[in-house]
Amino acid sequence: MRTKRSTFSDEVKDELVRFPILSKDEVKYEFLGFIKARGSVELRHRDILVSLSSFSAARRLVTIIRYLRLCEKSLEIFKEEKLGRKRIVLNLRNEGILPDILNMNIPEDTAFFSSFLRGFFLSSGSVTDPRYHYHLEMSTFDKGILESIKEKLLKLFGIKSNIVSLKYNFRIYIKSSRDIIEFLNIIGAYESVKFYEKIVEERSIKSDVNRSLNFISANAVRVGTSNARQIEAIRKIIESVGLGMLPEELRKIAILRLENEDLSLRELGYLMDPPMTKAMVYRRIKKIMDIASRIGGDEV
Repeated sequence: MRTKRSTFSDEVKDELVRFPILSKDEVKYEFLGFIKARGSVELRHRDILVSLSSFSAARRLVTIIRYLRLCEKSLEIFKEEKLGRKRIVLNLRNEGILPDILNMNIPEDTAFFSSFLRGFFLSSGSVTDPRYHYHLEMSTFDKGILESIKEKLLKLFGIKSNIVSLKYNFRIYIKSSRDIIEFLNIIGAYESVKFYEKIVEERSIKSDVNRSLNFISANAVRVGTSNARQIEAIRKIIESVGLGMLPEELRKIAILRLENEDLSLRELGYLMDPPMTKAMVYRRIKKIMDIASRIGGDEV
């Protein structure tokens, strides 16, 4: 259940932390995602530092490190003074199978690429609550990595993304709700996908209702304006020559219009005996307005 401080992005990461470890190769690529997003080399000892701001991501990374039997030198948690938030830094000794993993490329295989994206998102990604906005993003300092991710997302899954340059890093983002759902699905956030789909559907229904109401409102305004012009024309005829000078078929329509100011032309046609179509009523109203225009010397 969502707490007051948790966000939808937090919940997605909490779910991904519980994703089952299926194979050693997939775990290697997930670890590679962490490194490519937030890894750096400690120059003096050539160790690998991974700096994270998410405790969920840190828990997952520790699980992966122990599963792969990597050598963990230290784990530190400290508060960044300027940002007022905590950051977790894991220090790994660059030995054993770690150098081999660091030399791996971003995979073409869909299963391995999904694992890589899971690690990359956990360490550097966020996704907004779909109730407010559709936006998913991941960031790193290497634009080339993001360009490779962008290419493979489109090639393997048909997901469209864009890259933007920021002051200190680069960011890849997805704006389409359909593509965000697909992305969350391929990294294993299945429960989050259900919630996302539910909200998108609700927003779509609400949007359709609003469009319908706006259409009805606009149509009512048009009908009201048109009816007012028709009544003005009829009253001009009454004040100048009287309705008696109109042919009987026009006089009946004119009287009905005066007695039913709010009805549409189609509804007026239902009141005629015999009933008339909207087009038949319109032609007669048009004749009445033409007569009023000639009497007044200007268009009504």
